[in-house]
Amino acid sequence: MGRTRSGEADLTVATRTVNNRINNLLPPIKQAIQAYLDCDAGLPLWEPPAAPPSIVEHIRSLKIPALPKSPHLPSLLLHNLGDSSLGLDHRVEKLFDEKKTMT
Repeated sequence: MGRTRSGEADLTVATRTVNNRINNLLPPIKQAIQAYLDCDAGLPLWEPPAAPPSIVEHIRSLKIPALPKSPHLPSLLLHNLGDSSLGLDHRVEKLFDEKKTMT
């Protein structure tokens, strides 16, 4: 069973439609992430539970953000998000590369 030209055209139109919808969703997301990367307002830092002082000091030095709605929990997803020394600026930029499409 081969694809018909009509089926291929429908797939092309559907792919373009999906790509257009994704491209319409990206700007606000990109702006939100960029605003977070540009400012140092940051999130509250997570405080480790009771532990020996050397461990608490080390954990505090990591500056792990707390989850906004659950400050007793660390947010490892956001940890070092804006640290350009880790090459994240380039990685975040690649996420929003307009030249790449989902084809």
